[in-house]
Amino acid sequence: MKITNLTDNLFLIDQKATYTCGLDLDGEVVLFDSCLDLSIAKKIDKLLGKKIKAIFHTHSHADHVGGDFFFYNKYRCDVYIHKNELSFLSYPYLEPSLLYGGAAYTAITGKFLKAEKIETALPFDSALDLLKELNIELIDLSGHSPAQTGFKFKDVIFVGDALFSEDLIDKYKILYLFYPKSYLKSLETLESLEYKKIIFCHKGYLSKDEALEIIKSNKSHLFEVYKTIYKIADGKTAEEITDILIDRLEIHINMDLISLVNSTVKGYLSWLELDNKLRVYYDKGVRWKQIQ
Repeated sequence: MKITNLTDNLFLIDQKATYTCGLDLDGEVVLFDSCLDLSIAKKIDKLLGKKIKAIFHTHSHADHVGGDFFFYNKYRCDVYIHKNELSFLSYPYLEPSLLYGGAAYTAITGKFLKAEKIETALPFDSALDLLKELNIELIDLSGHSPAQTGFKFKDVIFVGDALFSEDLIDKYKILYLFYPKSYLKSLETLESLEYKKIIFCHKGYLSKDEALEIIKSNKSHLFEVYKTIYKIADGKTAEEITDILIDRLEIHINMDLISLVNSTVKGYLSWLELDNKLRVYYDKGVRWKQIQ
C-alpha cells in the first residue's frame, strides 16, 4: 500500500486491489471511499497518520465502505453518501438482499457483500457547505449501483466503479451492474465531461485520452452482453440465462459471484424490456419472450 500525491492536496491511495483517494487539509484528511475491512482501514490510518475529518462515498458497496466503522469509531468523522443509498450504510444487510431479491442467505453475507453498519451516515445535502469549500463537484454516475456518484476536483475526477479496466472485464467476464442502461449513460457522461485525469477503483489513473479507450471497451462489453442475453432469453428465466452464461463464458463461480451475475442479468432483462426487445410472462417461472 502506498500514497501518491497528485496535486497540492489531492492524493491517491493504492490499496493493491483498488484505488481510492483523499484530500490533505493540513492536520486532517477527507477520504473518498474507505476500503473493504478493518485490517485495510488500520493500514490506511497508519499510512496517513492524520485525523479523518470526513468520508465521501461514490456508492455503498461493501468493498468501498467496509472501513468506515473503524474510522468513525476512532475519529467520529462524518460519513456522506447519496440519499438513495443511505439505507445500505445503516442497514448493510440490504446489499446482499438486493442481489438475491429477498432476505439474503448466509453464504452471501460475508464481508465482500455486507459491511459493518454506520447508523450516523448523512446524505450529500448535509455537506453542501463543505463540498463548496473544497471546490468539489458531484457527478451522477448511476448504473453500477442505484446512485453512484463521482467527485470532480478541478481537472481530476474520481469515479469509483463507473469504469472498469480491461483486465477486470477479462477476469470476471460479466461486470456487475445494478442497471446496465444507466451505466451506459454514465459512460457517455465520462466521454463528454471535461477533465485531464480520471481515477477509478478497479483500477486506473489515466489521462482523458487513455480513459476514452477504456470507456470504449466498457461500452463494447455492455453491448456484447446485451446482445448475448437477448439471443438466449427466449422462453427462459433469469436463473436459466445466468446458468447458460456461466457455462458459456467459463466463469469461475462462488456464491457471491452467482448472486452478482444473476442480479446483473435481471438488469439487462429490464433494459431489453424497455427497448421492446423482450416481454415478461409466467409459465412455471418468470420467463422472457423475444418480441419479433
